[in-house]
Amino acid sequence: PGVSSERACSIVAKYPTLQSLLSAYGSMNLCNEKERAAAQLLVAGITYGSKNRKLGNEISKRIFQVFTAENWKRAVV
Repeated sequence: PGVSSERACSIVAKYPTLQSLLSAYGSMNLCNEKERAAAQLLVAGITYGSKNRKLGNEISKRIFQVFTAENWKRAVV
């Protein structure tokens, strides 16, 4: 969802498999409002590129929505 290959590679460096990312989300209580907010920002602090920019909150939230949505087709649009 709007993630360049450079950004995707930085996520893969931290979470080498989809299962590892989903496990990280799954280890949080997504029914708890504070933990859900934290889960949405799980990848926000990952840095990418030569300037070590952070992925940021908006991309992190989009990734969370795509991989935790009950209807993923709706989340991607």
